[in-house]
Amino acid sequence: MFIMQRLLFLALLFATPLIAQEPIGKIENAEILQYEDKYEVIFKTQKGHFTSLYIDKNPIGEDGYEVLKKYVFLLFKNKEESDYLLQFKDDSVLLIYKDNKLRVEKWENHYSEKRSSSLWYTFKDFLLLFGLTENKISF
Repeated sequence: MFIMQRLLFLALLFATPLIAQEPIGKIENAEILQYEDKYEVIFKTQKGHFTSLYIDKNPIGEDGYEVLKKYVFLLFKNKEESDYLLQFKDDSVLLIYKDNKLRVEKWENHYSEKRSSSLWYTFKDFLLLFGLTENKISF
């Protein structure tokens, strides 16, 4: 029995690097992870659950992560805009700006009826989430 437990432990230990993820940034109730072929944006919904949004990396065109980052910071910069709708491969994302805060709304399979809304986050929250400092904003 002890040998089987050790073998299972070793198998799990060596299998972990196969699904390697690299954290980009993390705040309370939200996180962005980078995988070899995609990004995962995880956020707590207003209903108290967590949901994930997957954004493909695009080596040929504009990278989805860069698009998301660009429009998040454009909303903070252009306060007359109240929202942007972004369409990714699997889901749409509605970014909503109000009172110096921003909310991410995921539309599963591009259907607005299947939406999950994040909590409201500040400019500084998004800096941390995107792994940036105030001196290093790039998009």
